[in-house]
Amino acid sequence: MTFMKLLTFLTISVLYIAAQSYAAQFIEEEDDFRQTMIEANVLSLRCNELNSRRQKKVQHKQRLQGLIARNMKVLQLIDIKEDPEFYNKMTKTGIRLRYEMELALQKIINSEEDLVRTGCPNLLLQ
Repeated sequence: MTFMKLLTFLTISVLYIAAQSYAAQFIEEEDDFRQTMIEANVLSLRCNELNSRRQKKVQHKQRLQGLIARNMKVLQLIDIKEDPEFYNKMTKTGIRLRYEMELALQKIINSEEDLVRTGCPNLLLQ
């Protein structure tokens, strides 16, 4: 009878240890899952932030394109002989706007590279 009790005790002990090991493994997997979800959420927030910055830069570029178009129309309407000072100012403004446009394009390219580098999923650049 004592042998049966000992065998039962050992069986229960082994099952208890196995259950604890399984529970610990399950908790670790759950923690890994939570960590993965947190990292995915942080990545998503970071991607949204980078994408919104890029959108602002694209809007700035579009505003510059509009200003350049208006500047060119004004330059076509101005007679150089009537107001040379105003013509020179508008010419300089046009040059500055084109320079600003080049910078805006470079910033957009850099922001797109940042988006690609961070590995944002479901990335659609327009």
